[in-house]
Amino acid sequence: MIALTNFADLAVVLPLATVLALVLSIAGWTRGALAWLLAVGVTLALAACAKLASFAFGPSELLEGLRSASGHTAAGTILYGGLLVLILGRSIAITIALPLAALVAGLFGASRLALGVHSIADVLVGAGIGIIGVLLLARTAGPRPAGLPRLRLLLTSAVITLALHGHQLRAEGVLLALAAKIEAQR
Repeated sequence: MIALTNFADLAVVLPLATVLALVLSIAGWTRGALAWLLAVGVTLALAACAKLASFAFGPSELLEGLRSASGHTAAGTILYGGLLVLILGRSIAITIALPLAALVAGLFGASRLALGVHSIADVLVGAGIGIIGVLLLARTAGPRPAGLPRLRLLLTSAVITLALHGHQLRAEGVLLALAAKIEAQR
């Protein structure tokens, strides 16, 4: 399960998201590139804020078992579900890409549960955040240009993902330190 969850680590997500934005921009789809960066950025920011709130203020009383939203689930969902939206296009994003993004969320969520690092509530919140990102991308990217090099997007994604798979960027430590500062100020 660690192999699966590592596909959604920030060490893979951040470089891949950046390179895909460049590929989209070079291909002439500036709106798509900006929408991609917006959707990925909003998703990661929401996941970080949800984690930070949990760390600083304790477990949620609104959702039993919520300790820390699953950032891997959110990141994996926007990255791979969002890539599906870019490749398949906006016109079929709702009917095909969104259900596939939910499946991606389920896979990453299951890996986090199997590893014992998150609860079901954590995974559901992470999945919801990731799906919000995919919806944001589908709504803001606009129509996919006819000549978009979809194969190049896939190959670029595969090469970068495989090159970086297994590396880890431990952002949670930074969030824990920030939460401690927030808690000290209260």
